[in-house]
Amino acid sequence: MKNKQLLLLSVLCLCMFVSVPANAQVPIPLGANHPELHWNQFETPHFVIIFPDGLDSTAEAAAPIAEEVYRVVTTNLQTPLPSKTKIYLSDNDELKNAFAATDDHIFVWMRGILDDLPYSLRASGTSKWLRSVLTHEFTHIVIAHATKDWTDIFLPTGGVPRWFNEGMARFMEPDGWTTDLDMVLRISTVYDGLELYSSDYLAGSLTYEAGQSLVRLIAVEFGDTALVKILQYRGALGIYSFTEAVAAVTHRSLGQLVEHWHERLLVYYATQYGQKEEVHDYGRDISHGLDIISAARRQPNGNMIAVVAKSSKDAPTGIYLFRTDTTEPDLLSDLVGLTPDLAWTGDGKHLIISRVRLGRHDDIVYDLFSLDIATKEMKRLTSDGRFEQPDVSHSGDTIVAIHAVGSGSDLVLLKANGDTIRSLTHFDDATTEVYWPRWSPDDKRIAFSLFSKSGKRDIAIVELATDKITLVTDDSINDRYPVWAPNGRSLVFVSHQNGIPNIYRIPFASGGTSAASGRSEIVPISDVATNIIAWDWPLDRDSILVTAFDSKNTVHLYWYSAFRTVSNSPKIELGPKYWSWRGVHWPLVTRTPDLIPYTKKTETTSYNSLMHIAPMFVLPFIGSDRDKVGNEGTQYGLIALAADPMAKHIFTALADFGGESKRFSYDLIYQNNQLGFGLMFERGNKLYFDGVIDDKSYYQLEDNLGLGLQFGFPASDNLEEAHLLFFTGVSRRLTPWNDGDFVNTDPLHRPKELLIREASIKYLYNSRALLTSFTFSHADKGFGSDLSYSLYRAYLNWSVPMTEDRSISFSLAGTLVARTGEEVPQEPLGFSPYDNFQGGYNLLSLQSSDRLRGIRRYLYGNKLVIGTAEIHEPDFLLQQIVPLLGAFRPHLVEFFDIGTVWYSDAPPNNPNVIITPLGKTEWLKSAGLELRTEAFGISIGGGVGWELVRGARADWFFRARGNL
Repeated sequence: MKNKQLLLLSVLCLCMFVSVPANAQVPIPLGANHPELHWNQFETPHFVIIFPDGLDSTAEAAAPIAEEVYRVVTTNLQTPLPSKTKIYLSDNDELKNAFAATDDHIFVWMRGILDDLPYSLRASGTSKWLRSVLTHEFTHIVIAHATKDWTDIFLPTGGVPRWFNEGMARFMEPDGWTTDLDMVLRISTVYDGLELYSSDYLAGSLTYEAGQSLVRLIAVEFGDTALVKILQYRGALGIYSFTEAVAAVTHRSLGQLVEHWHERLLVYYATQYGQKEEVHDYGRDISHGLDIISAARRQPNGNMIAVVAKSSKDAPTGIYLFRTDTTEPDLLSDLVGLTPDLAWTGDGKHLIISRVRLGRHDDIVYDLFSLDIATKEMKRLTSDGRFEQPDVSHSGDTIVAIHAVGSGSDLVLLKANGDTIRSLTHFDDATTEVYWPRWSPDDKRIAFSLFSKSGKRDIAIVELATDKITLVTDDSINDRYPVWAPNGRSLVFVSHQNGIPNIYRIPFASGGTSAASGRSEIVPISDVATNIIAWDWPLDRDSILVTAFDSKNTVHLYWYSAFRTVSNSPKIELGPKYWSWRGVHWPLVTRTPDLIPYTKKTETTSYNSLMHIAPMFVLPFIGSDRDKVGNEGTQYGLIALAADPMAKHIFTALADFGGESKRFSYDLIYQNNQLGFGLMFERGNKLYFDGVIDDKSYYQLEDNLGLGLQFGFPASDNLEEAHLLFFTGVSRRLTPWNDGDFVNTDPLHRPKELLIREASIKYLYNSRALLTSFTFSHADKGFGSDLSYSLYRAYLNWSVPMTEDRSISFSLAGTLVARTGEEVPQEPLGFSPYDNFQGGYNLLSLQSSDRLRGIRRYLYGNKLVIGTAEIHEPDFLLQQIVPLLGAFRPHLVEFFDIGTVWYSDAPPNNPNVIITPLGKTEWLKSAGLELRTEAFGISIGGGVGWELVRGARADWFFRARGNL
């Protein structure tokens, strides 16, 4: 089994998870490589509910909600489904996500819709997450079915653009428009960034909420039936076209609708913005070059401020430290997996943070870590704890954190070393969520945000001595993020009571244990237009530490007066055409669980993944073809991929027919991912273009049988570090197809019919700075092979950032190859003058020969060395000229290549080669510029290079190669 075939299969498997789901955001194998899990299923009238052991009660609760969702969504969209939809429920990974895959299935993690997103955004109103997430994802399922046409046989596309898909799903949710969603549109409108797609920091939320606002505007002006007609439209040849559908139904082009939407929202949100203040007019900015700050805490009894931040919208998230509020920040850590949570220990020497890591069985979980600010060393405190949002008592000996349990959460107390003390809250409803705990100054109470089973969001306090919970607010307004006053007799918190998130101060009665008597005692201390969150109120200051949006791509840090009082601005009345879209709703809305009738279901049985294997796509392709006498033509073929939704089994099949060769070829690959390691089997018989030999295109027949094993050993505390081990065995019979073209070729490189039986082992290590691999392959006549040889290949790439945001980097790479024993004539070791796709093309035979960019000549040997130095920087020029390039995130690469190839000894089947000592080999050098994009382990690039000799000509090249 050739490496290039393994690489192609890996790419196809990854593409399945990235391209097929209607709104997938997490491209990981779902449930694969977890043999410890036992999955179950039962059926309802319209669904198959699939879940692992331990989620029985959640699955039972999901069944009637799913049936209610089916009634609402299919009725509203007038689109019943012909078959049952599969719903997968999982608590295996702590992922705050869910997705729908075409019109086939839904996958939901128990953290399905995160209630408490940064900057007081949320994904649902008063409804609990299961009702919202199933409504949202099933809307995607129905849209995919409604827009399906015959072209979906080849590649399911979903039919509609993502903004419309997400906008429809958000519009279908039971809560309607909520005030927190306005923030995204208000900021984007004022800062000229109101787009359906954007690259701004708020782009993710903007796609959902901008899409929802435009969908709502269509419903107001043309009726919700217009949305149904857009989905049911069919154009020429029965093919669905969204732009044609919009024009046919609304009698306006999509561009005109978007322009109309811009005008309506600009008036509405600009008016809101103009009534309010801006934080920088009343607070002191202490951001010092950090564009986006998502969390901030001041050192107890000190002046240092720690923040979770990004230096720019495209930079990685890091933990930074301000030594004082007037100094530039120091970077403490930018490891992947940091969350916007941090707290100081009582001595001010460590930070307690929450990070995403791989736990037992490689589950994705949140755990607590201690970061030493002096040494920058990070120590893990918990293992598979599922803890987030820590806060440390002022005495420093106790941590409180959020512990996720299914779809709810509780407050848990831990020792400073991470050992669990006890659960502090014990809610009788599994859907109750808590977040943002804060110790009182006397360490006797903890304030927190509470999302109760009734759907209300309020501020609460729990007494450590009694576990008694007291509500500070109890009004169903969106209240959250409490921060204690230094004297412990009041709190500041964020509330939406006037429709825009602002900070309020609430006092306590004598003793500080009971809530204020009424909302009249709550004092507003900010009246900003964008968003503001309080983080700390230090003992020695009369100011609070806050973050606030300054623009669509900047969230800055301020000192803001804790005792300022404001009067909320009176609302300016606008005509209904500017705001009526916010109140529109579908005829049917999903009822609350207590009003949903009982749902009949079948008996629970074991889930069999083999029974759920289905085609994912069937794609046509073309390749180069040639007959025996040299006539060139085209191969016509199909490649198909089938899998079960959890990717436990993946089948790839390729078949083609040559128009000139009159040959039928096939290749079948099966991959099993349910054993704790990857198992791959391949069987094929194919004719394909395999490269250029002696300036002639070479085609060969290959009959192959292969078996591969893959083992992964990721680092538990570093998501960017992993070890991979591959074992492969393959038998290949190579038969030259157009051997008549090589009659006059040097016998050494004249293709021959060969049976090669080869075993190989490959080790790969990957981290942020280093990618290295070593491959050893051996063929032996003792295996029945016609040749005996060993091939060693080592690769190393070391990369270091040259800027803090990692947008510019410098890398050094090296390749060393050595072959001992006999040579394979049609697979020579050395430099080739040909790029990929030169001389021919075949889907499974991309040329993998070595080449120096800028040099076109043959050099052969049994030892090869290549060294490369590169500078990588963003491309800002060509993306402006060709905007489509931006989707592939290309970057410019200035390179210097150096390499040599030589014979250090004579192969047994080529005894007459010239033996050259390493010190006397010819070292070739080149330099140039390349535009490159990288994805799924493949690098594709093109550019120009020059050999570093006098009179060298420009060499334009294009190549695709595997980075692994």
